[in-house]
Amino acid sequence: MKIGLLRGLKDIKENISFNLETPISEIAAVIKEKSIGAVPIIDDQNKLIGIVSERDIVTKMVVEARDADLTTAQEIMTKEIISANLDDDLEQTIGVMKSKNIRHMPVTDSDGKLTDFFSIRDFLNAEIKSNQQVSQKHKNVVKYQITASALLLIILRPLPVRWPISFCWSFP
Repeated sequence: MKIGLLRGLKDIKENISFNLETPISEIAAVIKEKSIGAVPIIDDQNKLIGIVSERDIVTKMVVEARDADLTTAQEIMTKEIISANLDDDLEQTIGVMKSKNIRHMPVTDSDGKLTDFFSIRDFLNAEIKSNQQVSQKHKNVVKYQITASALLLIILRPLPVRWPISFCWSFP
């Protein structure tokens, strides 16, 4: 399955992003309101340049007692980003996320422009949906097999011969 198929299964359909100069207080408010764990940071050409996560806010803002209204995304964002492409394989991408301990995967086009931003939750929901579809297909196959078997039994079973009374002979 390709990552592009996740678009229809995503919990939050809108892509939320911010620029370098956005105050952390604004980003934190959106993270809280939307119940998300991270947001991509893009430049004026929509190119991905960083990510601000809840972890960034806690470790770089709260622990250091910085003012969220005066600190911008540029100051605390994670700059070393691993991203995926819409044509990448879902299973391989999940493998990368597991091995690198990544909870959010930005998806970019060939020019580095942000197209989507998926969380591990989106990947898990896709996997669950895929498994449900496979399960439903198996159920349909079993129903078909049972119906076909029952029909064959009905068709191939010899029918009892019932003679009308007028054809019955009586012997002395």
